[in-house]
Amino acid sequence: MELSNTLLIAAPPERVWQALQDPEQLRRAMPMIKMMHQRANKQIDLQILIELGYLRRIVGGHLWMASLEPGRQLRLNGSLTRRVSGECLITLEPEADGSRLNYTLRAEVNLVGMALGSFLIKRSAEKMTAGFFESLAQNLQA
Repeated sequence: MELSNTLLIAAPPERVWQALQDPEQLRRAMPMIKMMHQRANKQIDLQILIELGYLRRIVGGHLWMASLEPGRQLRLNGSLTRRVSGECLITLEPEADGSRLNYTLRAEVNLVGMALGSFLIKRSAEKMTAGFFESLAQNLQA
C-alpha cells in the first residue's frame, strides 16, 4: 500500500522539523497513541489504538527516525505486531510564510486469515495518516 500527500503548514521549516522529532509533539498529533516511550537509540516504543470498521484493538509497535537531510528530509520506519511494517518519507520545503510538507507512506500489511478487505485497511490508514499530519499542522499553527 502506498499513500502520499502534501500539506501547507503555517510555520517555518525549522519549527516543523523540530516538531517531527519531538516525541511529545508526535503524541499530541496522534490521539490514538495510548503509550509512548523513547529509547536512547531513537527508537520509540508505542501502543496504538487501531480501529478497522467494527474492530478496535490496542497493538504494540516500534518507530525509528532517520534524518536523511537534516532540516529537510526525514524517514520514519515502523512496525506494528509483526503484521504491519512500513516507512514514511517526509520532505520539508519553505513556501511563502510557512512550510510545504510532502509525505509518502509505504506499508506492507499481512493480515492473512482476516475477513477485512484491503479497501477498509487502506481507508483506515489514509484516515490515520492524514489525521496525524493535519493535527501536527494545527498544533504548530496554534
